[in-house]
Amino acid sequence: MNCSASVDLSITIWSLNTSDFYESLALKSSYLHSEEQQRAARFSTTELKRDWIITRAALREVLGDKFNQHPADLEFSYSARGKPYIVSSDGEFHGFNLSHTGDYAVIAVADTPDIGVDVEQLGQDDAILATTTVFLTDRERTILNRLQPANRRVEAYRYWVCKEAFVKAIGAGLSTDLTDVEVHFDEHSAPYFDLTRLGLTDNWQSQFINTPTGFVGAVVSNTSHRFSINYRSLHSISTALTDIPPGGQANL
Repeated sequence: MNCSASVDLSITIWSLNTSDFYESLALKSSYLHSEEQQRAARFSTTELKRDWIITRAALREVLGDKFNQHPADLEFSYSARGKPYIVSSDGEFHGFNLSHTGDYAVIAVADTPDIGVDVEQLGQDDAILATTTVFLTDRERTILNRLQPANRRVEAYRYWVCKEAFVKAIGAGLSTDLTDVEVHFDEHSAPYFDLTRLGLTDNWQSQFINTPTGFVGAVVSNTSHRFSINYRSLHSISTALTDIPPGGQANL
């Protein structure tokens, strides 16, 4: 693990409560491209469709704010694995990632494509403990089982969000066996990875993020030092954003 205090990357974490935007669903939907509209239509329930539209539109609003573009005008590029990113006019790659659980969602944005974020709502029961063989290594399960029973559930979620954020950062999704990603914690309880089983030697850094009570989250990026995190609420985006006309000139 690289324990340097230096920081060479800043990540912005935007948060939103989807229920705050139900009344503006029609406006949010108008930000989406046709393929996004088609994807939304495939959800099995009205609630899932509604929340997907709101969070996807929120992503476009956040990126529109960053690049001074109307949300509907943003065009995404995609990696070989299908991970989206934006290339600015100066050739710089800008990454982003979204995670949604319950009525809470976060969007991570950074000036690097290698970024992943995951948030989870803590379950009211211990169901996650019955699935630890799917995502924890033998070492991690041993450590988990040494804890007091009351602490195991939250700790299992802490392992989960770190691993999920990592596979989202590399764009691997379900193709990565989570037991190949081993999470360690330093003397300050900060997470870091052993990726030997994946054959990776890059400097993948992870940090837990601030979340409301009852949630846990982590963000991961490929950087040689610890990164800084700036927290913002979607409500803090300037209302001037919506005044940018569709088809307006991008200012990247």
